[in-house]
Amino acid sequence: MKKISAIWLVIVLFTCCTIFCSTVVIANFIVRQFKGEKAGHDAGHKIAIYWAKAILWLIPGWHARVSGMENIPAGKKIVMVANHESITDIFVILLLGIQFRYLSKSSMFKVPLIGQAMQGAGYIGVDRGNRRSQVAALKECRRVVNEGTPMLFFAEGTRSSTGEVLPFKVGAFKLAQDTDSVILPICLKGTRELLVKGEITPGKSDVEVMILKPFPCLPGEDLDDWAARTRDYIINAKASARIEV
Repeated sequence: MKKISAIWLVIVLFTCCTIFCSTVVIANFIVRQFKGEKAGHDAGHKIAIYWAKAILWLIPGWHARVSGMENIPAGKKIVMVANHESITDIFVILLLGIQFRYLSKSSMFKVPLIGQAMQGAGYIGVDRGNRRSQVAALKECRRVVNEGTPMLFFAEGTRSSTGEVLPFKVGAFKLAQDTDSVILPICLKGTRELLVKGEITPGKSDVEVMILKPFPCLPGEDLDDWAARTRDYIINAKASARIEV
């Protein structure tokens, strides 16, 4: 049964990625010609939302609930910060159905078709070991946020292999400070059970995607303390959430 589930996962991912990524590339190209680069990226991201919904619908046992949409502030620049449990995290966050861009490792942009689709949706790549790449990525993130599109960061910088929330890096908080944006924490619980790091056999889980209230920096607080408090805020929300695994 596990082998069948793994094969089905590969089939779904390959099929959905082929269809939707191709559509993103084509849609971005067409829309960009008439309405400009941002509109092309918006179109690509909107298709990515349907891509995520299709994957979650087609994999048995993969379910997600979104709560806290009322906590998304209107008329403000936003930097979203989430914990990172699984490669499936981006699928469930796309269920928010809103425009955003996210920061991803640059190696993903080298994957055929997927890389072109990520570019078409306006996502931003960064080489974590390259200082020049980091500076360029942060500059691009500032441009995106200042244009009014939220940026998403998985603030741990990598997936947790244990489910424990790792220490948060300060890049997202620096961006929020530089652009006068609000930090919007997002707590994910249950995605690790969908697909454990290093595994190919899908599990089952009713995932909770909790949009928490905006989390401001305290007067005189440095970035490290702001990041640590936000991490604690997400950990506490995660501990209080109830899911069925």
